[in-house]
Amino acid sequence: MADVIKAEVGDTPRGGVEIALKSITDAVPMRMHGFDAWVKEVSYSRTLGGVHYRFSNEARQELGHRAAAAATGLMAALDPGAKARNHWRR
Repeated sequence: MADVIKAEVGDTPRGGVEIALKSITDAVPMRMHGFDAWVKEVSYSRTLGGVHYRFSNEARQELGHRAAAAATGLMAALDPGAKARNHWRR
């Protein structure tokens, strides 16, 4: 998902990326430099939490990159003028 969002707005939007948990009342939002930092943080926290192993996170990230490349490629094919407008950066 991060690669698809990056294709739309770039990796580092103005002000960074803010993540807030709506399921926890009074949770403090986190601000990340960019979407890549967000992906690394989520992956690392799942490893620390014992939810996943590092190798499974790496495999999931690779699969995500491939899916995003296919999705952004399809979007660019459906809107050929988008490349000219630098809309789909990949």
